[in-house]
Amino acid sequence: MSFVRQVMSCGLRAMPSANRPLFGVVFDMDGTLTVPCLDFKKLRQLLGISDGTDILSHVAGLSDGQKETAMTIVEKFEEEGREKLQIQPGLAELFQFLRETTGLNLGLLTRNSAEAVDHFLSKCNDLGIFAKQDDPFSTILTRDFTPVKPDPAPLLHIAKQWKTEASRLLMVGDDQHDIQCGIAAGAATVLLNNEKNKGTQHLATFNVDTLLEIIPIVKEHLGTELSKET
Repeated sequence: MSFVRQVMSCGLRAMPSANRPLFGVVFDMDGTLTVPCLDFKKLRQLLGISDGTDILSHVAGLSDGQKETAMTIVEKFEEEGREKLQIQPGLAELFQFLRETTGLNLGLLTRNSAEAVDHFLSKCNDLGIFAKQDDPFSTILTRDFTPVKPDPAPLLHIAKQWKTEASRLLMVGDDQHDIQCGIAAGAATVLLNNEKNKGTQHLATFNVDTLLEIIPIVKEHLGTELSKET
């Protein structure tokens, strides 16, 4: 699967631009659309780096031989995560609403691999969340697109592909990388709260405890400016 995929399906429509309404929603994957199961503290220990060090940036800065060894560790770690994958509660209902009611463009933006995305989509298909041979995302970016989150480049790329501005997008995630990416790009942000992201919650435009709580946010902003004050 290409790191940039555009599957512009029937029914996607642009909202009127006069009052800067919501145009699309971009989702993180791990911990957002799936139940958190990756222990990044353990991965940092395996790589010999300190807490807070960006894993992908660290690996990218290694020499070729060291990088190959480090990526083997990362990929094995991610494979174990795929084996434990669980779909986040409320995902089916949220995407049914987004696809059948809003007509919004939907994107997936992850620091994980293309293989992980394929596994996630296959799991959703097996559970009947998405139709066979179909998924709701018109654009998917994995870590093969660089620079990765928290750099705003991937979200700005999605906005450009959709022929809109990032200010008309909603970036949904569970990690500081997601929120920092959205803020830097000029998008509104939704943080799915958990015990590990309390230090990031004040930065997000919106905070939710479940995916279903995104539905009223989208309903409110389909025809109005996205704003923390509204």
